[in-house]
Amino acid sequence: MKRGAVIAIGGSVALLGLVAILTAVRPPLQTFDRLLSAARGHDMPAFVEGEDDLGVLRRAAVHYDLVCAECHGSPADPERGRHLVLVPPAPRLHDRLTDWTPALLYRVVHDGVPGSAMPGWTAPGRSDEVWAMVAFLLRLPGLNADEYAKVAAMDTVAQDDTVATCARCHVRDIDAAPRLGIQSPAYLADALRAFRSGARKSGFMQEVATELDADAIEALAGRLSGNAVEVSAEGAPAIATDGNPDQSVGACLGCHGNAASPSFPRLAGQYRSYLETQLHLFMEGDPERGGGPWVALMQHASGELTDAEIADLADWFSRQ
Repeated sequence: MKRGAVIAIGGSVALLGLVAILTAVRPPLQTFDRLLSAARGHDMPAFVEGEDDLGVLRRAAVHYDLVCAECHGSPADPERGRHLVLVPPAPRLHDRLTDWTPALLYRVVHDGVPGSAMPGWTAPGRSDEVWAMVAFLLRLPGLNADEYAKVAAMDTVAQDDTVATCARCHVRDIDAAPRLGIQSPAYLADALRAFRSGARKSGFMQEVATELDADAIEALAGRLSGNAVEVSAEGAPAIATDGNPDQSVGACLGCHGNAASPSFPRLAGQYRSYLETQLHLFMEGDPERGGGPWVALMQHASGELTDAEIADLADWFSRQ
């Protein structure tokens, strides 16, 4: 065979291989809207479109600004992410979501979009977090730059400081995220390590914690921690002071009271909504919550709680 023919055949094979690779990683002529068709038509968990809880919206808005806006832009920075070469292009969500249903948004946030750069939720079992994102995204098209900046707590963005980033959710007078200033450095460091390793699941926290090395975690835990709220047993629910002997469950205050180990979280003064959410996740034994070294203990202790008992405990601890 002549040398020119060999080169021609070799070049054709290489070209076919390149076409095959490009077809696999970049579906030709497919738009983002066509790729979304795979996400339609699924049954969704119940969702209340009238959700106006500022804490829910704040947590999701901050996550959007830290993570999602890098590709999708925002009302405060519409040009953000336009320099990225993505196939298909990431839509400008603040301009595009007016006709998207909650069900479709849930599926896209939860599963991502096949064939695109859109990933699924880091903690797929945390439907509470996915619905928080949906609640925010439904409101995103109606926000102007100032309104977006307010709900996303952007007043600390200019500060090049990890604590300032944490403060966007945690150091506020709304229950966007748990209070940290009542916890010990040991507990906060353990929690951050659990999020960083993936042992504890949260699409919000894992994105942040994976950026921290061991030294940064220790330093951050020390700066965010504070003094515990003193707790009095007066008016406490029975399980808080006496436990549940029939189920071999000790009293809540045995591990979470004034003399508790610094490795355990302090509950007095914590936000009610956060306590209720965590107790429900423990009660359900959901492996997608994950946790630190004591997660099995809490799953056992919460396993027989009723919804009413959870509400009473969360309310009582939050009022300390």
